[in-house]
Amino acid sequence: MSDSSGNWFGKLFKRGSQPEPSPLDAAAWNKKGDSLDNAGRSEEAILCFDRALELAPRDVDAWYNKGFCLHGLGRNEEAILCFDKVLELDPRRGGAWYNKGNSLNTLAQPEKALLCLDQALELDPSSIEVWSSKGNILDDLHRPEEAILSLEKALKLDLRRADVWYRKAQIEDDLKNSQDALLSYQEFLVFDRNQPTERINLVRRRFQQLKGKPLEKALPQEDAESDPLNAASWNDKANSLKNLGRFEEAIACYDKTLELYPHNARAWSNKGVCLRDLGRYNEAVLCSDKALELDPDNTAAWNNKGDSLKDLGRLDEAVSCHDRALEIYVAATCLNESDKTVLLRSLHLCYEGLELYPSSVELWSTKGELLNTLGDYEEAIRCCDKALKLDPHCINAWKNKALSLNNLGGYEEAIPCHDEALELDPRNYQVWYNKSISLRNLGIGLANLGRLKEGSRYLDDSIRCLKKSRELDPAMHLPGSTEH
Repeated sequence: MSDSSGNWFGKLFKRGSQPEPSPLDAAAWNKKGDSLDNAGRSEEAILCFDRALELAPRDVDAWYNKGFCLHGLGRNEEAILCFDKVLELDPRRGGAWYNKGNSLNTLAQPEKALLCLDQALELDPSSIEVWSSKGNILDDLHRPEEAILSLEKALKLDLRRADVWYRKAQIEDDLKNSQDALLSYQEFLVFDRNQPTERINLVRRRFQQLKGKPLEKALPQEDAESDPLNAASWNDKANSLKNLGRFEEAIACYDKTLELYPHNARAWSNKGVCLRDLGRYNEAVLCSDKALELDPDNTAAWNNKGDSLKDLGRLDEAVSCHDRALEIYVAATCLNESDKTVLLRSLHLCYEGLELYPSSVELWSTKGELLNTLGDYEEAIRCCDKALKLDPHCINAWKNKALSLNNLGGYEEAIPCHDEALELDPRNYQVWYNKSISLRNLGIGLANLGRLKEGSRYLDDSIRCLKKSRELDPAMHLPGSTEH
């Protein structure tokens, strides 16, 4: 990297350079804990929340954040105590009711969990997550009709939730409501962007079974041609061709998708990406506009429109589009206003820096890290891939790519990224910890699919990685905290 690029990079905000909080500043300890939790360092975050609570025992946010971390670590009894403390101080904290319900359900107390979720819905009846969780628990309790009603409530609030369509389809399938299940599986395949590959393949196979198609025709390319009325199959084929750089062919498939399903915002957005890659910038802008008409919060469409406008020399309009994408990223996070401002400024600097230094590994890697923090995981992966193409030894890019894949549920794909990072830095305790999370979630997923032996093997590997993390940084896991 050139010196000038290095100077630009030096302007960027680095979380690691934050000063240690004042020993008597509870809010600062809480803020540091929040940052550590966002970085996946939950054990360290809990120590910070404990420090905040020593200084301010009635700090509702610190109790809530500690409970959230404990739940994420599987320490649900402790998490419930924290959420109870939150509700003692603020009975109208809907998130505490919701998370207490999740913890109770994890502890095999579903009836008590439902009571908590009902309290959360009384406070906020527009919570997609609570309706979805309630539907899942009702299904586990063998109350399928009630479960479907709750899941439909969630889908009325957001039709794009593939995970909710999946659960609804499974219940309908179990009830032998084949036509309803077929429609729900179809919707899942339209909105499957963040779903694990194994689940997508499973749904494709079941979808073909319900339609009476042979299972061997499950590959996207074959599905599209053998079933010309299947919009999801054409979309899958288009995505595969786009990823291979065969943009003209991909556009033809997106056109087939949109002929069958004209309200698919992602297909419009992806078609726009292909058109831009072919230098057809005006058409790319029109496709992005169509995507945004259907889904105004589609950050990929805003970014592609901005890039296409930049290529057309319409720089002010391009900047406005990128700014809108950034606003959507930041609005979706739970950060405080100060942190949001810093992240926005940092991302602006990345965009500006990459205009001047498009081969800066550090800028691409940092942009990926920031986008991962903001929850735009797919764009974060794209940035990390850009960094790794320029420098395959960029450990931060491997780390952040793995974290984004984890957040998308791609645990199996994340593991090789952790391994690449560990090959570069075998004593990085944080990567060992993150790898343990990927292995654990993959193991649980396989066990839930009935593949118990395989799942058990991944869970054993997860424990080994967690132990390695503790060996390398015992301070991170030392008791040292005050229990309340």
